[in-house]
Amino acid sequence: MKKFSESVFFILDSVTDGICVAIFRGDVEMSSKKLNKENSRKSENVIFGVIKDVLANAKIAFPDVDCYAVATGAGSWTGARIGVTVVKALCMVNERPVIEMRDSVNIDEIKRKFETTEFVPIKDLEPYYDGKAYVVK
Repeated sequence: MKKFSESVFFILDSVTDGICVAIFRGDVEMSSKKLNKENSRKSENVIFGVIKDVLANAKIAFPDVDCYAVATGAGSWTGARIGVTVVKALCMVNERPVIEMRDSVNIDEIKRKFETTEFVPIKDLEPYYDGKAYVVK
């Protein structure tokens, strides 16, 4: 496994205020985009447009990503389901590990979880809301 400082992270938070997608190399932000709640709910395709823009601005593609991090809650239940589903699909296709973030997404927590290999098996990654994990079947 690469060192944290050399690794590329795809970070998705769709549970707090809208949608935020970021690409980091270690703790250095390469690209990010945030849409407020009103703008992020206009179409199911909005999240994919944000992801495409962030990847293009960082000049990377999905195979360049070493690890995914996703906010699973607490927050917007619909946002959590969308974020988890998107990251699960990307992790399965690209065979990369995933870091689950609850309450807030920050690079220091991602670093700690990456360095201690605190990854979540894709099959166990679920939205989290109000203190409970909701299982989507």
